[in-house]
Amino acid sequence: KETSMTIVVDTRIDTFSVEVQDNKSTASDKWAVNTATPTFFGRGEAGATVTLFVAGMVMASAVVGEDGRWSMNVPELADGTYALSFTIEDPAGNTQTIVHNTVIDTQGPEAPVVSNSLYLDANGLWVMSGKGEAGSRILIKDQDGGVIASAAVDKYGNWSAVFTYPEAGKASVQAEDAAGNLSPAVQFDIMRSVPTLALDAASDGGLAGDNLTNDATPTLILGNIESDVTQVVVIVNGQSYQAAKNEAGVWTLTLAEALPDGTWPVTVTVTDGAGNTQSATVSLVID
Repeated sequence: KETSMTIVVDTRIDTFSVEVQDNKSTASDKWAVNTATPTFFGRGEAGATVTLFVAGMVMASAVVGEDGRWSMNVPELADGTYALSFTIEDPAGNTQTIVHNTVIDTQGPEAPVVSNSLYLDANGLWVMSGKGEAGSRILIKDQDGGVIASAAVDKYGNWSAVFTYPEAGKASVQAEDAAGNLSPAVQFDIMRSVPTLALDAASDGGLAGDNLTNDATPTLILGNIESDVTQVVVIVNGQSYQAAKNEAGVWTLTLAEALPDGTWPVTVTVTDGAGNTQSATVSLVID
């Protein structure tokens, strides 16, 4: 009597890989994550079991699906650096191990210190420098949260950045560590734009820009005003007027009292929501 059987010879693991979700590290030999319960995933031999060991203890396991993919969630890990050991074992008992250094960091850095803040009026640049957590990155954001500049903090904790003056003079400075944690933001709200004055076309009796008019109650156009300005005050001939913003977003003022012929100093003062002010005085000629 004859009996036949099939013998499967399986002596090795052909496929095994390990990745971590939302890795913040750019190094090939180290992961950095900012969650205490990271998700690991990868590829392997269908039906094999992947086990995670931490300090020799089993932390989690997962079975590779028919599509050759696996993933696992792990119990909460304390902040620190770990040598995570992932071992795959197929039904034939073959094993393969991958060890990966992993930093768990869920705590954000302290807020950076801005020790110098200088605005260069000539070219519209804002210069900042200060102190921060060594190895972190400084992010400078505009009022909408967009990053407009970044700087690396050196091993001595120093950083510096140069960026274009943002809309409405609002900026925030944060530190981001290697795991992607953000510090509290340091807020800045300044005003550098100096207001300008021009005559409305209907009131302009001279050449454009000469502020000469034959209208005793001219309409003034106030320009170079930042978007967060809440008040524009015009003082002329001892009278104080409140300008208004029209539907096009332009600040205008029509003088309520006629001015006698002559040259009149006109002072324009703008104030934003944070209380920052800028003023300019120009001459208006009534003829």
